Amino acid sequence: MYAEYDFHTRTDDELKANLILNDRFNIDVTARYIRILQKEYGYEGVQLVNAFNRGPGGVKNVDSNFHYAIGANRKLQQWKSTGKAS
Repeated sequence: MYAEYDFHTRTDDELKANLILNDRFNIDVTARYIRILQKEYGYEGVQLVNAFNRGPGGVKNVDSNFHYAIGANRKLQQWKSTGKAS
């Protein structure tokens, strides 16, 4: 991990701090988690957003009208149509 994310630390706490603040690491982890939610649980669209935010089991407790899912879905549709999300 030191070479992949280009930092050097002496302790586990320093490693954790560097990972939390590393944009590339966070994007990598997020992309892997989304792939797991899609492949292992079959989530797409609004369900995928809910699963990402609440965990795979949390989707069962949220209907399709949940506020952040609607906002995220709207932004996704806007991005697909224009290439930009606001």
